[in-house]
Amino acid sequence: MSRIVQKNISSDTKNIVVFVHGFGVRWDSRGMFSEIVDSLPINWGSLLFDLYDVKGDDVFVIDLKEQASRLNGIIKELKRDFPDVILHIIAHSKGCIVTALAQPIVKGRVIFLAPPEKFGSDLQKYFEEYPGTKKSENELTVPRKDGTNTHIPLRYFDESTSIDAQQAVKDYSNQQKLIIIQTLNDEVIGKTTYSQLLGNDAIDIYQMNSDHNFTGKFRLELLNKFEELLK
Repeated sequence: MSRIVQKNISSDTKNIVVFVHGFGVRWDSRGMFSEIVDSLPINWGSLLFDLYDVKGDDVFVIDLKEQASRLNGIIKELKRDFPDVILHIIAHSKGCIVTALAQPIVKGRVIFLAPPEKFGSDLQKYFEEYPGTKKSENELTVPRKDGTNTHIPLRYFDESTSIDAQQAVKDYSNQQKLIIIQTLNDEVIGKTTYSQLLGNDAIDIYQMNSDHNFTGKFRLELLNKFEELLK
């Protein structure tokens, strides 16, 4: 079962945002999600959790199927415990694709921040060449800039390569209205066009001249966008 790390829900909460982090990081998405929580409308609740297994500064990536199952478990519990509350989802990067694969149905907004067009191609090469990476028979251990170590089982790369990211999002949009915030200066996933998603009435795409993690002035721009979208 997923590890719920931060749950802010009061008796008068009418809206709850579930946050789904990106690849290889922990629940707070290196602080970005915490800032979004602090900017949510008054009386809105939030839930942040780890998609992976976390032990101190070690983050252990698990299979995509299990990640999707963990997210659906969270949504199921919230619907059971708070049947009259409107649920929303905010996902970042590869967390967007995990959400699309899980296909949770909620009454509120589903917002994807910088979803990748390609899910698995070149991922293994990128992390094998990442400074300080150690490779064993079964996994890569990657030291990250925030001081954590990401443990990636080699089988994960085979699984992720089989995923068509845009198709997963498109399939999800058949059941759930989606909002995408496209990052135009993304140093992680590169240039995106979302060519398979354009013209889809169930997907609204907003562009932002941001890097992948909405740093600097783009963090404030992102928070202002949420103020508009979460009315």
